Amino acid sequence: MFQFFHSFHGVDLEMVEKIEHTAEWLSKQAKTIADLVDNDQFAEANHKIKKLRHELGPVRKVIAEIMKRLFDLEAQFIEDSGAVGA
Repeated sequence: MFQFFHSFHGVDLEMVEKIEHTAEWLSKQAKTIADLVDNDQFAEANHKIKKLRHELGPVRKVIAEIMKRLFDLEAQFIEDSGAVGA
């Protein structure tokens, strides 16, 4: 059980770090885009949004992989503990 909770804690921390980093990054990008819109630079804002969507793809993939690991750990815990899942 110690190993399970140790693994879960590590994956959980990794998920939190990725989400916090992504949120900070997105906040900065949103400010840049808002500034472009405020200055009526709509073409540049649209270009920036399209570029960011492309850049965000790998981050979304990493977060999805971490989520899968968390679900796998949850399934392992349910199996190992004999608990019934909700």
